[in-house]
Amino acid sequence: MPGGCPSAAFGTGSDSPRNAGPPEKKGRQVRAGWLQPLIAAAALLPAISAAAAAPETAEAPAAEAAPPVRVRVIERNRPTESRPDAEPDGKTEPAARPTAFDTVILENACLRAVVVPALGGHLIQVHDKRAGLDLLAGPARRGGAGLRFPHPGARPPPGEGVCWRIVRDDDGTVTVAVDRRFRQFTGPRAALFSPLRMGTTVTLRPDSPVLEVTGRVDNPLPLRQGFRLWYAARLPARRGARVLLPAGAVADAALGTVRPWPGDRPVPMAEARPLGPDLWALGAAGGWVGVYEPASDTNRLLVRSRYGAPGTAVRLPAPAAGDTAVRGGSPHPPRRNERFSLPPETLEAAVGSCATAGHPGHYLPPFGAYGMRLRLAMVRGIGPVVWADERMAVGLWRRGGAMGLRVVGLGSPERVRLVLRADGEREEVAGRLSPDRPLAVQLRGRRARVRLTVLDAEDDELADVFLPPRAEPLGDDALAALRGRMEPWDWQAMEVSGWHPPAGRGGLPAAVGELTRSTAKAPMDRLLSAARVLMLAETPAAGPWQGVRSRLAFRADRGDHRLPAHAYVAMMLTLEAGGRPTDEAARHDEPGCPVLGALYVRALRALAAGDMMRGLRHLRRISEQSPPIAMGLGDRALPGNDRLHPSAWPGCQWPTLLRGVVRLRVKQPRRAASILERLLRVDPSRPEAVALLADACARLVEQETPRATEDRKRAAALRAEADRMLEASSQVRRDLEALREAALRGRWRGIPRP
Repeated sequence: MPGGCPSAAFGTGSDSPRNAGPPEKKGRQVRAGWLQPLIAAAALLPAISAAAAAPETAEAPAAEAAPPVRVRVIERNRPTESRPDAEPDGKTEPAARPTAFDTVILENACLRAVVVPALGGHLIQVHDKRAGLDLLAGPARRGGAGLRFPHPGARPPPGEGVCWRIVRDDDGTVTVAVDRRFRQFTGPRAALFSPLRMGTTVTLRPDSPVLEVTGRVDNPLPLRQGFRLWYAARLPARRGARVLLPAGAVADAALGTVRPWPGDRPVPMAEARPLGPDLWALGAAGGWVGVYEPASDTNRLLVRSRYGAPGTAVRLPAPAAGDTAVRGGSPHPPRRNERFSLPPETLEAAVGSCATAGHPGHYLPPFGAYGMRLRLAMVRGIGPVVWADERMAVGLWRRGGAMGLRVVGLGSPERVRLVLRADGEREEVAGRLSPDRPLAVQLRGRRARVRLTVLDAEDDELADVFLPPRAEPLGDDALAALRGRMEPWDWQAMEVSGWHPPAGRGGLPAAVGELTRSTAKAPMDRLLSAARVLMLAETPAAGPWQGVRSRLAFRADRGDHRLPAHAYVAMMLTLEAGGRPTDEAARHDEPGCPVLGALYVRALRALAAGDMMRGLRHLRRISEQSPPIAMGLGDRALPGNDRLHPSAWPGCQWPTLLRGVVRLRVKQPRRAASILERLLRVDPSRPEAVALLADACARLVEQETPRATEDRKRAAALRAEADRMLEASSQVRRDLEALREAALRGRWRGIPRP
C-alpha cells in the first residue's frame, strides 16, 4: 500500500514477516548503524514530498468529510546486512535488518511532519508550509528529533521491540503512538537493557502550527525503579543565529565548572561557543529552548513543562578550524571525527527529566509512570522569543522611545486580553490569540522590565510574567544540594542510575556489593534497600539473597519496620518459587499493609486460588493507591523516597491490564472493555490493551447484544490492528502471555534482568 494509509492503523517492526524482502545481491556489504537508517530516510524525502502532494486515493472519504489532518503511510522495506551483534567470542553471524522503514506523514494546512516509528517515533522532518522552512536539521547525520532512553546517549537499534498504531480523534486530530520495549537487549548489548517500557506519541491537530510530542516511561514492577529520559532536537543554526536559553548559569554535565549566562537575551553562537560544546542550564527561568535566526526573523522552539522536565541543555557545533573549545575549564583544539560532534550550522536542544546527563536520575514509584509533554514550534514575525509556554510565545521590541510585546498562540485560537504594566502605566488590548497574526500591545516610553498578564474570555489568568525574565544563577545551597546527588556516588545513586550509570560510575550491580558487604549489624533501612536491589539485580540463586532474606524476616518478627519488611520477604519468597505464591510467603502477609508489592502478591494468591473477585479487589486497590504513601512516609519512609520524581504519577498500567484479563475470565467483557478504553485514552500506544480490547469486543459479539453489529465491526478492526502490533514485537507477545498466565494461574513471571 505505498502512498496510502492502511485500512486499519497498525505498525510493524523489524521482526515482522511483512518486512521480509528478496535476499540482498552479493557485493559490497553495507554497515548500517544509526547513520544508515537516517541516510536511507533522507533519500525517501523526495518520495515523501511527492506522496504528500499527490491526490487522495479512492479509499479516502469525500472532501467535505475528510479529516483536517491527513495521514499517509509510505512503506519502504529494504533489508540489508547491518552491523553484527557479535558475542564476545565474535562467532555470531551478522543479522539482516532493514535500513529503510515505513514512514508516517502527518499534514495539515500549517505543517508536514515525517515520523519513523521504527526509530521509536523519531521525527526526520517537520516542514512549516507557511514559511517554507524546515524546523529540524537533518535527517542525514542523525538529525531530526527523538527520545533518548534508557540513558541520555542511547541509540537503540532501529525497529527492535517497536510496534505502533495511528489514532484518529473525532475532531480530526491524528496521533502516531509508538511502543518500545528494551528487555530483549541482553548479553553484550545490555547497555540498552531496561525493564521499563517507553511510549511515544506524536500528535498533530487540525490547523495547528505546533507538533505535540509526549514521551512516557512505565514501571511494570511492584518495586521502585530509577530512570532518566531525555528528548533532543537538532535545529538549523545558520550564520548569525542566536541561542535561546533562559538560564542564569550553565555548566558541564558533571557540574564541575559553572559559568554565568545572560539568559535575558538571545546569545550569539560566537559568544556561546567558548563556554563549551555542551551547556547545561542552571537556574532556568523559562520552559523553552531553541535558536533564533535574525535574517529570517525565525524562532525554532522546543517548549517543555518547566517542572515536569527540569533539565535543559544545548549542544553546539565544533569550532571552525583554528578556533578552540573549552572542555572541563581548559581550552584545547577540537578533536577531529569526534563521535558526538555536530555538523556545522546545527544546534542540538535537549530537555530531560533530570538536571544533567551526569545526574543519576529519579525513582519511578512501584507500577508508576512519568510523562514528558513537549511542543515543537516555529514562530516568526515577533523578533526573538523572550517567553513561551504551551499556549503562547512572546516577543519584546524596543524602538526609539517606545516598547511593546507581540504575542502569538501555540494552541487553539481563543479570545484573550493582554494587560501590560510598568511603573504605573497600563495598556490593555483584547483580541484573538492565534498562530498566524500576532496580538500586539505597546507602552509609551522604554522600561527595563514590564509585567504581562494574559486573561481568557472568562477572565481566568493564563499567564502572569515579568519580561524579559530575570534568570538568577543557582544559589550556593541549591547548587550544593544538586551536587550532593552526584557526589559522593553512594549506593542510592547507584540504584537510581540502574543499569545505565554515567561513564566511570557504579550502577545497580555495584549497589548490590555495597549494600551486602556487611549485613550482620546493618540498620533495618539498609536491609530493606539490600532486599530491593537484590530483587532487581540478582537471581534467587545468588549468594547474598538467602542471607538478606533470612535476616530481614528475623528483624521483621521483632517489629522493626514490620510492614515493608514482611512485604519484601513475601516478594522474595514468591520469586524463589518461580513466581508462584506459596504458603510460606502467605505467612508474611500482614493485614492492612499498604506496600504495593504486598498487595500484588496478595492479588496473585487470590487468582491462583480461583477467587477472582477477591483478586480484582486487590488489583483495584493497587490502581487507586498513592505510591509515595504506599512506600512509607515519616518514620516509616524507605530511604531514597526523596528521590521520587515530583512529576511521576501512579500509572498502574500493569495491574489495570491484569484487571482487564480477569474481567474477561469471569465473562464480563463490557466491564473489561470499559477498563481498557480508559487506559487507551491515557496511553494510546499500549499494544496489550489493544489486543485485550479486541478480545472483549469479540466476546460482546458472541453475546448477541443490541450493539452486536457495531461490536462486530469494531472487533474485526481491533483484531487486525492487534495482530499486526503483536507480530511486530516479540517482547509484547511475551508480556501479553505473562498477563494471561497471571490471571489464569496467579503466577508472577518475575523481574527481568540482562
